[in-house]
Amino acid sequence: MRGNLIHSIDSYKAGSMSDAQLSHDWMISIMWWSAIKAGKKFKHTKEQVLNVAKKIKHEIDRRVADGKMVHDFNPPSEAGKELLKLLSYTPVYHGSISRRGSEITLEEVLGRLNDFKVRTPLAWIVGSLANWERTDGDVDILINANADEPLFHVMNFRILRAFPPSMRDRIHCLPNDNRLGPFTSNVPIYELHAVSGKRERLEMSDSFERDAEASRRENKIELMRPFYMQKPTHGRSVDEIYSIGSVLRTIEILKWFGHIAVEIKADGVTAQAHKKGKEVKIWTEQGTLLNLPEIEKELSEHKDDFVVIGELELFLNGVHQPRAAAAGILNSAADKGNIRLTLYDKLYMNGDIHGAPFAERRKALELLKESEHVKINPKIIVGINDIAIKRAVDKVSAEPGSEGAMLKLLSGKYELDKKTTNQIKFKKELEIVVRVFQAHAVKNPSGNQFYYDVVIDEDKIEKR
Repeated sequence: MRGNLIHSIDSYKAGSMSDAQLSHDWMISIMWWSAIKAGKKFKHTKEQVLNVAKKIKHEIDRRVADGKMVHDFNPPSEAGKELLKLLSYTPVYHGSISRRGSEITLEEVLGRLNDFKVRTPLAWIVGSLANWERTDGDVDILINANADEPLFHVMNFRILRAFPPSMRDRIHCLPNDNRLGPFTSNVPIYELHAVSGKRERLEMSDSFERDAEASRRENKIELMRPFYMQKPTHGRSVDEIYSIGSVLRTIEILKWFGHIAVEIKADGVTAQAHKKGKEVKIWTEQGTLLNLPEIEKELSEHKDDFVVIGELELFLNGVHQPRAAAAGILNSAADKGNIRLTLYDKLYMNGDIHGAPFAERRKALELLKESEHVKINPKIIVGINDIAIKRAVDKVSAEPGSEGAMLKLLSGKYELDKKTTNQIKFKKELEIVVRVFQAHAVKNPSGNQFYYDVVIDEDKIEKR
């Protein structure tokens, strides 16, 4: 047993101490607590002493419960009794329903989690190379992930980087949608391993992430508490470009009925604005808290409290600028006077209304008066009719600063878990067929971007 005092009080690891050391250190913590209560000068704070005493007691409790240690907590002094009382309360754990036994510490759980291997294949070579062990065509690699999963994109990037540029256009990574394959001859090439990460407790950001998660968990909008902003459904499948036809097929797949609002899809930065009294806070979709004096002043002049969402757009000399330019202004010290907030939904008015139909939320939004830097996105109401939808989408897509259209089901509520099928996105895209003559690598950190020499005219192809 050590005869000295506890060293490194903030990094004290009770789990690595012997039984005798724990008993000794418990008495030391009582002595320290007695000195603090007596008002004596002391090098450790009250919080530090309570924290180390809590670690010691929790470890002793665990060992006693497991039958590995005998310890009597009956303290001989008033200070010891008081310290034991402070540490012996039953804590309320978020997510717990009832006590299931002795307390389990984070240190104990982390100590029991060792490295292991998951023997599940992550990628296979398939196709002609797997069948015949050679090919003069392409190399097909099946990745055990859906096409929209981050894992697929990471694997695709790393696999392509393994080959020289001269071979990369022959390497094709294919998603194993719903993890049903492979169905043909194959060569397993990667497996998923579980490896220990950084073993320390990480606090969530004290702003956006923690509050947005609380909004999602409670399914509730509160003033001055940010939330996750919903992502619309793409109006196309993975392997096609946006078109009116792809949007109409998406509507059919989602079995929409009733009426919809068609609005401009502004080319700007998505944001949420909260107004409480005279205070206004504006967050971007990524959780950045912005400082926009003109917009905040105009919103603060409204009588009622509210939460609205919209698009931050940049106008120079009356001309709409692309999203990248707006983001550059917002993320710099530049003057924000040319930024405009175009509103398209309202989620709080005299209480939380995010669960109300969009038609009602839109009416509530239109009660706000427009001002110099705050506008309301125009809308077109149509039924589920192919011709009417096409006309509306064409009209809003042609507006200055529009990158397409947003179609919103009037009966749909606002989702707080990031995704929704109550809204469909359409983006203006153009598909052209070209002949590529040469690819040039672009100097960038990833090294996986290129620009190309191409021609469209077949006559020029022949001449070249």
